[in-house]
Amino acid sequence: MPSERGKMVRNNKTIPARKAALIFACFIAWINILLFGLYPVLEITFTLYNTLYYWIIVGYCLCLPMPVLAFLLARKEGAKSAKDILSVLNIRLLSKADWKNALFNLALVVLLSVLIYSGSFALNKLFGVGLLNTSVWFMRVPELTTAEKIKTLLIWLPMFCLNIFGEEFLWRGYIQTRLKNKQLWIMCSVLWWLLHAPFGMGFLILLIPIVIIIPYNFGKRKNALYSHTKTSSKNLSVFSCVSNQQPA
Repeated sequence: MPSERGKMVRNNKTIPARKAALIFACFIAWINILLFGLYPVLEITFTLYNTLYYWIIVGYCLCLPMPVLAFLLARKEGAKSAKDILSVLNIRLLSKADWKNALFNLALVVLLSVLIYSGSFALNKLFGVGLLNTSVWFMRVPELTTAEKIKTLLIWLPMFCLNIFGEEFLWRGYIQTRLKNKQLWIMCSVLWWLLHAPFGMGFLILLIPIVIIIPYNFGKRKNALYSHTKTSSKNLSVFSCVSNQQPA
């Protein structure tokens, strides 16, 4: 159950759209600094055969600040206990209706993703347009043994969780909850989409259903834990794209 103090703090707090945009802008700048600054330095400094480790290091630097910032902002607003913080960030157990809605929207995301790929295939066959390329330039996959794949997966999994919970707690739980104009979910959607610009245009096209459905539905359900069930599909799509890339 959400704490009464947490609900009171959350209900009395709003942030202007410019502050929300500024937080997004800081992370958009940060991911670009990491990918175009830190990533090349790692490549030059270390000669790792498994180049995915470079991305994993960058990923931790990107994802760890998200939940930390969300919790610090919640504390700043007056949330004292862990229960207060969870309530302030709209984090609660999923109801039966939440589960049904989440499963429906996951199916919708999958369907729309299939339609995007199908549309790309049709355009290629009919008009010679290049197929949608969702490969990610900074996630080049070398030839790995089974043991190396398992090791990489185990190192990647904590980052995967940090990314899922960090994005939902900060983007939805803190920012979107506090925007007075509820139609500003569209701004959150666009800025969240732009955060992924370094992943490439093909991947951005594939993300369109997710970056629309998740913020819109959070506005209806008001549960960051609900939203993270669909954010996980976004992160799994990244993993899928990486897994299907040709070895570097």
